[in-house]
Amino acid sequence: MNEILSFGSYLNELLTLRGIDKKHFAFMMNINRSQLYRFLSSEQLPDLEQLNEISQKLSLRVSERKKLFESYECTGYGWEIVKGRKLITDMLDKVDSKTLQKGITYEYIIENPMIINENVSVVPISNKINVINTLLSLLESIKNDSNISAINIIIQPDNKDFVNILTKLLVEIINRKRDLSVKHIIRFKNDFLNKNKLHNLEILKSLIPLSFFEKVYEVYYSTENLKPDAYEAFFPNFISINSETAFVFSEDYENGLLYTSKCQASIQLMNEEFNKILKDCLPLFINLETYEKQSLYMYEYEHILQADTTLVHPENGFYTFPIELIKEKEREQIIPKEIAQILIKRMETFRKRLKKSKALEIISLAGLRNFAATGQLLIYRNIKLSKNERINILKNLLEFVENEENYNLYLMNEENHFYNSNFAIYTIGSELLYIVPSYTNFKITDNIIIRNKGIIESFTDFMYTSFTANNSLVESNEVASVIRNIIKNM
Repeated sequence: MNEILSFGSYLNELLTLRGIDKKHFAFMMNINRSQLYRFLSSEQLPDLEQLNEISQKLSLRVSERKKLFESYECTGYGWEIVKGRKLITDMLDKVDSKTLQKGITYEYIIENPMIINENVSVVPISNKINVINTLLSLLESIKNDSNISAINIIIQPDNKDFVNILTKLLVEIINRKRDLSVKHIIRFKNDFLNKNKLHNLEILKSLIPLSFFEKVYEVYYSTENLKPDAYEAFFPNFISINSETAFVFSEDYENGLLYTSKCQASIQLMNEEFNKILKDCLPLFINLETYEKQSLYMYEYEHILQADTTLVHPENGFYTFPIELIKEKEREQIIPKEIAQILIKRMETFRKRLKKSKALEIISLAGLRNFAATGQLLIYRNIKLSKNERINILKNLLEFVENEENYNLYLMNEENHFYNSNFAIYTIGSELLYIVPSYTNFKITDNIIIRNKGIIESFTDFMYTSFTANNSLVESNEVASVIRNIIKNM
């Protein structure tokens, strides 16, 4: 993506390759030459209609058209945001398709496995190939040793072979039902440097498929509050197997020290230090088990943080849901009291926060119409809604769209990549990102909750660049018109 030319440079290249005179092309496009030159200098970008016309007039091949649109987006948004958006799209596709281990293959073959000499206390390892080979050999050795019960790791998972062999190990732990836990601490790059957002997203992309092994694989990440003194002094990368073996090595993989079973006291101290660090870290994957716990967890954030929120739930589900209707369903014993009370608190909090913060909800046009037709509001699961209740809910939504200046609703059309997706995404400022797979069935498993600022900001960028007038209804007047027509037809 770094190599993508600016829009103007690539358009100029296309005209040159086809031998088209600029004056003639301006005439073909029905624009004056000065406007074309502003396009060619990237001083101005065409609108989407003009962009499609350029593609047609130049008879672009599929690859050229794709590159033209990429150069257009990169010039408009910046290549980091566009690449970050693609990374997030790929991640969410994996979550949406429930591929589990698909796409993660164990391809690494250890040609020269490290043989540990138990008679030596500490073995120095030098050279990047040897260091990586030692790390992978240690992971490989765990598969066949049933006496191993705990593995502690500190490493950034940016080595493909490491992820592959770790995945294979996790599969075998699950299949053999071994009593073995893997605790893994990762360090994201400095959150305050924009260039590192993409690095953080790359790490997250490699780990998201492993969220399915949550019961045996616990992955944590350091927060901005973590004091780095002891953390940095405690070797950049580390793996220990029980108290028998440990390997510490530099971040560049050039040097390492392998501790054997003769160093149990030292390894024990390292594991104790690991556990201290763990207390200052946050889990990357959280299984909240029940809908009640999920709502309670979110409420704890929502009533504390006065921050902008963004919610994507493609099927349907509105935070503008009338509170009185929930109370009525509680009285009718359709909603359990404890769940109803949490829902009411969350909605009241949402309304209070709207006085100070902005909120954006995104659903699909199909989801809105499906709710109007069936009364199935998936976010509240078993609530049965009559036709009159549905009309009141939509009128309430319309009131928010038309009169609440801090509230926006986007309606995705078929052109949007996530039109038929069934996961939900919820961001609260730069404090919390929550991804819920299987949203259509609202299973509370495989939750992904992240509080890393760089990643959350990248998702926020994604929200505001992936839902545009080209693939969604984003203007309040248009959205209100759609809702009014649905109510009228009902």
